[in-house]
Amino acid sequence: VLQASRRNKMYEMECRCYNMLGILLLSQEDFVNAMEYYQSGMNLALKHHYSLLVRIFTNNIGDLYLRMKDYPKALSYLKKVYQQTEKLMRKQEETGKKLLYTVNLNVSVLNISEVYCLLGDYEESLNYIQMMRPEERADENMNYLVSMNAIYALDYGHMGRMEDAKEYIWKVIESAEIGYGKLESMREYLSVCQMLIENNETESAQRLLGAVRGIAEDLALANVWCDYYETLLEYQRRYGTKEELLKTYEHYFFYKKQMDEKLERQQIQAIRNRQALDSAEKKQLRMEEHNRQLKRMSEHDALTGLCNRYVLNKECEKWYQNAKDKETTLGIMILDVDYFKQYNDAYGHL
Repeated sequence: VLQASRRNKMYEMECRCYNMLGILLLSQEDFVNAMEYYQSGMNLALKHHYSLLVRIFTNNIGDLYLRMKDYPKALSYLKKVYQQTEKLMRKQEETGKKLLYTVNLNVSVLNISEVYCLLGDYEESLNYIQMMRPEERADENMNYLVSMNAIYALDYGHMGRMEDAKEYIWKVIESAEIGYGKLESMREYLSVCQMLIENNETESAQRLLGAVRGIAEDLALANVWCDYYETLLEYQRRYGTKEELLKTYEHYFFYKKQMDEKLERQQIQAIRNRQALDSAEKKQLRMEEHNRQLKRMSEHDALTGLCNRYVLNKECEKWYQNAKDKETTLGIMILDVDYFKQYNDAYGHL
């Protein structure tokens, strides 16, 4: 699809292909090639002024840096997303054309708040999350509710304001117990768990760990089990017995080995996919060049390089149609050079 988009100059489709390839490679932990595709898409979107796509690429690059734990870089990109979102929303107020919704702005604010939380700047994290606006259809758009409650719980908890945090902690625990969000909310559940362990909130931590274990059993993914057991190990180092700790280490290393093997397979497959894509692109470029040469040969005189009768007929049709549409006249001048054969015979074709 990417090759077809390039060939047919479907630039918006080409941008979306770059985006999907970047997302696919990011899911395989191939950060380098994911960034390459995101940047290619960003450059094309900027060139053709696709403001919505520029926003998507900016957000995805920010997410990539977040996954790499380069929080300052992630923050700079996510703040750009917020500015782009505000600008697009002002534009739609002027034009009346719906481009984005309040949910897009709120998600952007939430992402920035999360990064400040990860950086340990809990005051700034609270400042941002309190900027969230009421939405058009709150019943449909509050899919990020777990993230919002988790950030409030983490900010207040790390600031030592456990009384303020408790309301949000219970909301997070309830969401985990009903299995809300599952995979996409696992990071928030475990972060709140770790905060509870640090604050010696053993009862709440134990209850949340039990809910997370249920989600891990449903998902049956090695990376989810690894994250769960890492947090459980923190709990058991403080409050568990030696036997419990050793048993947890055993489970952790079992799933860690599975995850490492899977990651290795994904990296090998990513290299193969990239090689195959590069080979296909080179082949496509060779074919396009060959087709251009064939087209030129069919339309031009081999000796002089001038256009032949086929091109003349085609161009005359265009000129005629253009004159007809504009209701203007069309003139053709024909030059007849006398004794040209004798000139060629005497002096040569060159």
